[in-house]
Amino acid sequence: VYYRQGEHMDQVTGNTAELIRVKQLIEIRTLTRTLLDKQKTNIIDEALTPLREKLNELYDAYVKENGALSSTDNKKRFGRDADYPILQSLENYNAETQSYEKADIFFRRTVSPVQEIKAVETLDEAYQVSLDRRGKPDIPYMAALLQNTEQDMEPKQLMEKIQRDLLTAGLVFLDPEK
Repeated sequence: VYYRQGEHMDQVTGNTAELIRVKQLIEIRTLTRTLLDKQKTNIIDEALTPLREKLNELYDAYVKENGALSSTDNKKRFGRDADYPILQSLENYNAETQSYEKADIFFRRTVSPVQEIKAVETLDEAYQVSLDRRGKPDIPYMAALLQNTEQDMEPKQLMEKIQRDLLTAGLVFLDPEK
């Protein structure tokens, strides 16, 4: 087991029990990420059940032997990991009982599938969707999103209009080398 420190990797050392605990935390974290990724798809809820059952099994075994994932001891052990907040999100603190309880992910879908946006009403919406989905102002993609609102325009005309409007608004600029 290694931990990244800037440009180099440091091996996690300690007694065998310590390494086993870190590996168990890594396994819980990895399975949680897998479950979250699967929830983002259109997979049916019943297909998530085996992952959820495995997560419950790993969590229960770990907590029985080592205590809550959010404990100070585990934070010392795993707190430098960038995904430690994922482990903490698996538990909710109950102030009345002063104990940790399992979060909803153990029992039901907590992330909705990503819905594809096929049409928008305005250029601003098309611009925002393009930035979100493509990471840049993608003129042909924006034209496809706006095609229903500008049915009287040919695709090429619509793309030229979008480019002109984005330039006028100062949202894009022309590359002088192209």
